[in-house]
Amino acid sequence: MKSSVLHRLLIIALAVMLLYVSPSANRLFAQSVFYKIEVPEGRTGQTVDLQVKGKGLSQVDQIDKVKFDGVEVKVIHFEIKSDDRLPVRIQIPENAQPVGKINFRGKNALRINRIFSLF
Repeated sequence: MKSSVLHRLLIIALAVMLLYVSPSANRLFAQSVFYKIEVPEGRTGQTVDLQVKGKGLSQVDQIDKVKFDGVEVKVIHFEIKSDDRLPVRIQIPENAQPVGKINFRGKNALRINRIFSLF
């Protein structure tokens, strides 16, 4: 009886470990955070560089959505530079409103504390 209980616990522990290590599981447990972006007048229809600051950002693995008033914004360049700096280049559509949202996903996404726009 004791060995069957131990056997079940071992199977459960292995399943949890596999879930924790697999890439799809990482997406399951990934943090997601929205930030508001404001674009100055006359900058819609142009490329904008954003500088994202925080700690542990090398594990932020994707940008889910960048939207300006419901209009999807094209992410031209997204690259992990270091653990505390994440440059992002976006193309803002001509018909976009000046205020938008950007959604970062990945481990440590909640550690983002500032976004600088390099206009």
